[in-house]
Parts: sequence; C-alpha cells; structure tokens
Amino acid sequence: MTFDIRSPSPTGDGTPACVPMAPAPPTLTLRALVDGVASAVRAGAPREAWVDAAVVSVRRRSGGYALELGENDGSHSAAGARLEVYLPERNLIAIRQKLAIADFDPADLEKSSVVARLSLNFHPRFHLQGTVQDLNPAIGASLLAKSLDRIRARLRADGLLTAQSRLPTPPDIRRLAVVHPYGAAGWADVAKELGRLQTAGVLEVFDLPAAFEGTTAVSSLLAALQKARDLPSLDALMLVRGGGASSGLAVLANEDLARAICSLPFPAITGIGHASDRGLLDEVAWRAADTPSKALKLVVDLITQPAETARKNWSGITKFCHDAIGVQRQSIGSLLSAAAASNFRRISDSGALLDQALSSLRIRLATTSANLGHQAKELERLRADLIVEAPRGLDIQSAETELAFGEGARSAHTSLESLFIGLHRHAEVSGATANLLEVQSNALATLGETFFAHITRALDAEAAAIVDLERTLRSLSVSDTLGRGFALALSTRDGALVRTAAEARCQPRIFLRFADGMVAVRPEIPSSPPH
Repeated sequence: MTFDIRSPSPTGDGTPACVPMAPAPPTLTLRALVDGVASAVRAGAPREAWVDAAVVSVRRRSGGYALELGENDGSHSAAGARLEVYLPERNLIAIRQKLAIADFDPADLEKSSVVARLSLNFHPRFHLQGTVQDLNPAIGASLLAKSLDRIRARLRADGLLTAQSRLPTPPDIRRLAVVHPYGAAGWADVAKELGRLQTAGVLEVFDLPAAFEGTTAVSSLLAALQKARDLPSLDALMLVRGGGASSGLAVLANEDLARAICSLPFPAITGIGHASDRGLLDEVAWRAADTPSKALKLVVDLITQPAETARKNWSGITKFCHDAIGVQRQSIGSLLSAAAASNFRRISDSGALLDQALSSLRIRLATTSANLGHQAKELERLRADLIVEAPRGLDIQSAETELAFGEGARSAHTSLESLFIGLHRHAEVSGATANLLEVQSNALATLGETFFAHITRALDAEAAAIVDLERTLRSLSVSDTLGRGFALALSTRDGALVRTAAEARCQPRIFLRFADGMVAVRPEIPSSPPH
C-alpha cells in the first residue's frame, strides 16, 4: 500500500485553492498502516546518509553496540530528534582498522559529536532504524587520545610506564640494534653514518628492518623487538621511522609495542620523524628525538661521552700534577734561597773570623819581631860585657846568656806555632762551609726524589683502583655470573624470573638461561619429600 500525499493546487495569486470538502480518512488495519508508512519511507528516504549527531548513550548488544543519537545542539533535550542505531561487530573491526586504533571502544563515543554513515531501514515493530557503516576519520584524534589514556593507566598500574626512563645511562655503546622501515629514504643517511662508525671499529650495528604501516606493522615491529632482545650483550636500541604520513603514526600507538619497549633491559631511543607528533612509543622510550638524525646524534654523544670524560679527567690530573710540582718547586726555591742566605751569612762570618785571625797573627808577628830585636840587643850588650869583664864574669854571663837565649827561642817558637795555627784556621772555616753546602744540596736532592716518588705512587694507586673497579663491575654483570656456572630460571623466554621451587612446580615449562644459550625443561614433582 502506498500513500498519495497531495497539497491543494494554488490559485492564480499563489494562494492555495479552497477545498470544498476534505476527503474522508481511510480505514486501515495496523499492518496496512505500518506497511504503507514503510513503503513511503523506503521510497522517499535515502538508503545511506552521513548523519551529524550527538551520541547520547552507548549500550552493549548481542553482536555489537546500540548507539542512541540525538540532536547535535549540545542540549541533548528529550524533545529533540532521537534515533537508535546499531553498530555491528564486523563494522567495528573495519572502523578500528581505518582509524588505526586497535582497542577502540564505542563507549568512547558517548557524550561526543560524530558524523556517521548510516544505512537506513524501516522495521514493522521498531520503525525507522539505522546501521553504522563508517565513522568520519576526523573523530580519530579524540578517540586516539582516550585510547592512549587507557593504555597509559594500564602501563602505570603495571609499573612499566617509566621503566625505560629509570634505566641508567650506559657507560659505553659498542653494540647497537636499529629497527627501521624497509627501504625508507630517511633511513639512508642514518645507515650511511652508522656504516662509517662500524667500519672504523667504533660500533657494531645490527640491522632489523620492519613494517611501520599497514595491518602487519604491529606484528612486524614486535618480531624485530624480540630479535633485538635475543641479541647478546646489546647496549642500546634505536627505533627510527624516517618520514611518512602523520596518519601512519596511529599504528604505533599500540599497547603491545609499548609494553615490548618498556620491558627491554637496555635503553631504547626513538626517532619517529615528526617533531609535532609525540607518540606513545616516544613517551615510554628511554630517550625520544624528533628525527632519525637526532636519534643518531644521541647515540654518537653516548659513544663520545666516555672519551670526553677521560680527556677531562686526564686534563684535571695533569693540571693537578703541574700545580703540585709548581708548589713544590716554589717550596724548593724558597729552601734554596734560605740555604743560600744562610750559607752567605756563614761565609761572611767565616771571613770576619779569618780577618780577625790575620789581625791577631800580624799583632803576634810584630810582638815577636820586637822581642827578637830586644833579645838581639841584649845579646850584643852581653857580648861586649864578655869582652870587657873578667873571665869570672864570663862564666856567669854565659849562664845568663844561655838562659835568656833559651827563653827567647821558646817565645819565638810559641809565636811561630800561633801563626801556623792561625794560618790553618782559614782552611778549617772554608772546609766547614763546603761541608754545609754539600749537606744542603744532598737534602734538596733527597726532597725532590721523595716528591716525584710520591706523585708516581699516587698515580699508580689511582690506575690500580680504576682497574680493580672495572674488574669488579665485570664480575657483577649477568653475563659473567652466567659464565661462572650459574643459570637464570624464567617462566617464558622473555618472562619473569622463577625464584622458588614452588613457583617452578606451578609452571608447565621453564627456561634455563646459561651463558651460551637457553634450555627449556619441564619441572618434575618428586613422589616423596627428600629427607
């Protein structure tokens, strides 16, 4: 049944013509009325339409979701137009792929505005109905923000959101894994620089290509991260995208990828390639850069930092030694000046003593010469008396003369001995001064040897301490511990540690990690407890 809805024909002046009598309404069954309305709706309404509306509520239904749409005027008034539409699960999967939001929840649409593509139908019982076929991608940003908030909350609850940021800065980077797209143009420059470092023997690079866009992107990236985790003694990882459309970044807002990066035992550095788009992987990474080239610069800085630190330490040690030598040199110079001044004073004092001794010798020489002259005169007088006096007096005079001559000789001998002693005192003074200078020189030489021996022992002790510290750090590493015969028990290949026998018995299979690889074993429960 169809309805013919007509309006009165207008008159010449444009006003509707008067109808003398309205036709009597038809008498219909309810089924006929509903079918007639359905036929009119199907004939007049479009099969599909993009509808701008507000989502008043979202309910879970069998095989999908029921969305109640209302007028998009912000009031959600009950007097406004309302329509309940259905979002099937199969359409939801397609919308998730189109929006690149793997955990998109239709509940996020509640109390928000949408532009939805609806296929319309009229049901005899439920009347006008709509099925959601698609959503305008413009809503993807707000939906992605809500999805990211849920992912962050779960990662924070599991203690993984800041796991990478808590990792210490690696002391040196010798082995680097790089996850990058297949054949990306932005990757070529980074690969060239990494190749140069590898050729120079500075860095060992492990190339791990993966898909960054499309339906296989997440699984490809997870496989590349697992390969990086399985590499032995890896120091760091770079995840670079190297350009591409911003819409492709939504694929990287994946919880599984975020968890894989958070659980890496070594730092992960991202260079996705869009300065204005900081994604989920950038948030959970150890360090994030705008572009692959900036991410490479972070790695190069980490490589050069130990050398720069060693250079600064060497400069500091050299300056300390130079300053210490300068201080000791100044101290030695002061000692030399003091010793020279002391020796000069002693030489001056010795010269004064020599002058005094020479003066004393001159006086004694003059006195001795005067005594000798007096004795000579006395002898001459006695000789004259002997010639004149009688022989008797000659004997007496001879005795007196002998006596006088003996005293004169003894006095001259005494004077000569004094002169000889005075002449030798100059040599004694000079010898004492020379001995003092030699003692001071020997003391200064001994002091210099002691200082340089002390500096050499201090440098040797510092070098030995650094070697012992390096040996201790190596002995505490996981690889050295495993190399000494220990093993780690894991619940899965990359799972948590199994710390007790009770935990091991609860696992269907555990993995033992040795220094040269892993072995899967099945725990056996003993029939009776050991005694």
